[in-house]
Amino acid sequence: GSGRVRAQREVVVGSRIKLATVDPERNPTWSKRYDTSGGGLREGSLVVARGERFRTIDMFDMYNYEMSGQQPRLTGLSVEQKVSSALQYVNAERSITVYTVQGHGEKTLADYSLAAEVDGENYERKDLNLLTSAAVPPDADILLVLSPRSDLPAQDAEKLRAWLAAGGRAVFLLDVQ
Repeated sequence: GSGRVRAQREVVVGSRIKLATVDPERNPTWSKRYDTSGGGLREGSLVVARGERFRTIDMFDMYNYEMSGQQPRLTGLSVEQKVSSALQYVNAERSITVYTVQGHGEKTLADYSLAAEVDGENYERKDLNLLTSAAVPPDADILLVLSPRSDLPAQDAEKLRAWLAAGGRAVFLLDVQ
């Protein structure tokens, strides 16, 4: 650490919200619980938690940036949006689960610069390889099929048809050339 002594503070805001300042170095068990990246919590990060559900907001995610040449340029704050989204997440009864179909050379949400957007809407993201799965998992709310580079084998297409016929929802993005 930096040698500075950080006080641990706790403030009750209203009857349902408690704010606490926690030093991750002095509370490694607490820090490990909320470290979603595996790289440790950065000083200045926010954790919004309720029961077992939590969202960790990295200090750098609280700002909007724009690339200006080789250097990022600060364009605004997004603290309110991030905290509001985290509060909605921890108070939701359940998350909407979005499966991204894999195994046919599909693109990813990151390829479309959509991963952060999907996370910001509090969707739980999972991958689904139809080649190794007997069916679409029962917790799937939405399937994303993102520009497969090869045709889906008949058995994979049938798994999708069966799921859609049972009321499942899907988004297909296709590159047409």
